[in-house]
Amino acid sequence: MRLVVIHDSEGTIISLTAIPPNGLSTGKVLKPGEYMTELETMEIMLNLDEEEIMKHLLNITDNYKLDISSNTPRLIKLNENELQKINQRLKKSYLKRDKISSRK
Repeated sequence: MRLVVIHDSEGTIISLTAIPPNGLSTGKVLKPGEYMTELETMEIMLNLDEEEIMKHLLNITDNYKLDISSNTPRLIKLNENELQKINQRLKKSYLKRDKISSRK
């Protein structure tokens, strides 16, 4: 199984897509500051149903970032400070979106 990770320059995961071993790669028009990296992942995901795969992907998105400091990108667990920073950024983003939608 392969993962296509859309991330920022710090490795913060923006979106994540799982692709079966023989599946076609996905494409996306990236916004400025976004990057796309493809990773090989555990084959154990092949035996999971769609709901379990989604739970696994959400766990990765919420708790990991992409370490792009070496030639081989890899997922690493976020530390507490990084989690707080991301949660604050998400909260600001949702508040901004709520203000925009309430104007309509």
